[in-house]
Amino acid sequence: MIEKKKEQVMLEKIIAYIEKYSLIERGDGIVVGVSGGADSVCLLLILVELRKRFLLDLVVVHVHHGIRGKEADEDEEFVRNLASQLEIPFVVERRDVPAFARECGLSEEEAGRAVRYEIFEQVRKCYGFTKVAVAHNKNDCAETVLFHLFRGSGLTGISGISASREKVIRPLLCCSRDEIERFLAERGQLFRTDRTNFLEEYSRNKIRLRVLPYVAKEINDRAVEHIVGTAGMVSEAQEFIEKNVQIMYDKVVSMRNGIYFINADEFRAVDRIIQRGILYQVIVRLAKGKKDIEQKHVELVMELMNRSVGKEVMLPYDIVAVRSYDGIQVCKRECLVRSKQKKKWEFVEVKPGNTYLLEEIGYQISLELVKNEQGAMQIPKNDCTKWFDYDRINNVILVRSRQSGDYLEINDKRGRKKLKDYFIDKKIPRDVRDEIPLLTDGNHVMWIFGDRISERYKVSEMTKNILMVNIMEVKKNGR
Repeated sequence: MIEKKKEQVMLEKIIAYIEKYSLIERGDGIVVGVSGGADSVCLLLILVELRKRFLLDLVVVHVHHGIRGKEADEDEEFVRNLASQLEIPFVVERRDVPAFARECGLSEEEAGRAVRYEIFEQVRKCYGFTKVAVAHNKNDCAETVLFHLFRGSGLTGISGISASREKVIRPLLCCSRDEIERFLAERGQLFRTDRTNFLEEYSRNKIRLRVLPYVAKEINDRAVEHIVGTAGMVSEAQEFIEKNVQIMYDKVVSMRNGIYFINADEFRAVDRIIQRGILYQVIVRLAKGKKDIEQKHVELVMELMNRSVGKEVMLPYDIVAVRSYDGIQVCKRECLVRSKQKKKWEFVEVKPGNTYLLEEIGYQISLELVKNEQGAMQIPKNDCTKWFDYDRINNVILVRSRQSGDYLEINDKRGRKKLKDYFIDKKIPRDVRDEIPLLTDGNHVMWIFGDRISERYKVSEMTKNILMVNIMEVKKNGR
């Protein structure tokens, strides 16, 4: 029996991985990120091998980071020549990554990653391609798991690197760095070496150069494989948890005016692992990303649920979590300050045919009275414009905050619900209920701004006159 060449074995292994995770489809156009290092050169050669099998269109993209001077120039030239030899279109983009890092308050490593993915996506759209391929391997995944584990990450951080994310695919994740270098050696293919990969001032490099080699030598030579395998199982568990977090999120969390409210009773009714997932999502949404959001921040908010009203904790990105009467409010510090400055406000009488600028509550309201032309007008379905049966209104129309005795009708059988109970059912925090503007007819709430109207005032075939009301949010200075 003739033994297969190692490069053929590796190619078959990658094809199986691609098919397992549906990374590539026939006819795909793929942007290949190539730095010139061993991993990306191997990725390019593999995709060239697969070009006929999958009918692929390829373009090579190289990003010059403006960091390593002559060495970076030589990397660019190397990749240009390689693309030319393989007869693949070549795109190079030059960016001043150090300047971008300073401007955005990022490390050069973080800035470089952000710049690369931005450029890859721009080229993908320009060419009308379907995918972006990058060259992460098993060792990268193991390093990522340990890096997040050492920093105190939750399950998401230790689930490793995924085979794909949106348009980005990682076909080499099934291969170790040693396998990749042996593949290139067997082909006699040269590659570039980035000297910054050997500088131990970067945490990831310390894991790569010191931790993993020590573990492989002194504990288990298959450590990388085992770490990656465990990360895969963690990823599957995390997917299951996230599905359940999504199911429970809307039951536990409500949001108004930039403030997320976590209802204490609903929160305590779910498992702790789901509680953590819900809190993590709230913090990430406010932070607009996962960077610097760690498990310790989630635990700080978890502990807040058992503390007294008014206690607060500060989180990254000027996010603050505050214990309220019936739960926890999480928001940017500036939102909390504005909320504390707001007070219950007096009523404003409004009449059809007029527009009112209500600077105190940040709204402009317009009212128009029209005849009901049967079938001639379409009732709007949005949160900013509502129609009312004008002839069912018994009192002057007021815009005001809530008062004792307020109610609304919740069905066509004239079933009433107290406004207080409605707010409780909607999980609206007690200390923001006074801020919500209402359109009222005596104690009957016609419309909760941004929410529902009372069933009593809904337009029907019997309606003769329609009151059309439109609201628009404005800044307090009226602009």
